Amino acid sequence: MYIGKAALLSEVSNKTIRHYDNLGLLGEVKREGKYRVFATKDIRLIKIIKLAQSMGFKLAEIKAMLDHLHQDSLWQGIATLLQNKQESIDSQIQVLKHQKDQLQAHQLKIEQCLRDDPDCVQPVY
Repeated sequence: MYIGKAALLSEVSNKTIRHYDNLGLLGEVKREGKYRVFATKDIRLIKIIKLAQSMGFKLAEIKAMLDHLHQDSLWQGIATLLQNKQESIDSQIQVLKHQKDQLQAHQLKIEQCLRDDPDCVQPVY
C-alpha cells in the first residue's frame, strides 16, 4: 500500500510517516520507483511508535531501541523499554515532589512574613 493508505490505517499524517522513515524508525521500507510501499508490519510499527510517543518516549529513545532489536525479541525489548521509562518517571516524580515541597515552604514563609510586616524584607534565605 502507498503512503496515503498507510497514513489512514495508522492514523497519522503522511508527513509523520515520512519523518519516521527519514529518521530510520521504519527500517527498510520497500519502494516501487520513487514511491514507498508499506506492509501491514509497517503499519503496526507506526502505531507502536505513536503509542510510545504518547507515553512520553522521545523518537531518539524509540530509534535506539529499534536499532538494537531483532524482530523476534521486539516485545521483550519493548517491555524493557517500558520498565526503564517507568523508573525514569518515578524518579522525575520524586524530584517534582521535592520541588513542590520547597515551593510551598517558601510560599508559606513569604506569606507569614507579609502577614507580620507588609514591608517584609528577605523572608526566604
